[in-house]
Amino acid sequence: MFAGTAGTVTLSGGITAQTLTFTITGYELDGEHTDILPMGADEISRCKPVYETMEGWSESTVGVTQFDKLPVNARLYLQRIEQVTGVPIDMISTSPDRDHTIMMRHPYLP
Repeated sequence: MFAGTAGTVTLSGGITAQTLTFTITGYELDGEHTDILPMGADEISRCKPVYETMEGWSESTVGVTQFDKLPVNARLYLQRIEQVTGVPIDMISTSPDRDHTIMMRHPYLP
């Protein structure tokens, strides 16, 4: 549903889902929660990802150029990504067309 780096997110406009399940909240290791994947192979093999589920959306996002025109659950999903990562989203791409970009803030200006 999304791909991105350093403040840029791409919503795959043709993909819709009833629910979204993602693993951005950490891991469980021997009954303890950790935000960081351990370095040792033995510990990694015992890690279980902590899944988070959110409601999806069925409306297309292709060509949307305003944040408030995105489906409500798409906006909530993007806001959750910002919360969990601690990184603000600067741009949202809604198709391969360069004109189909939502600029939340200029990525190179403070």
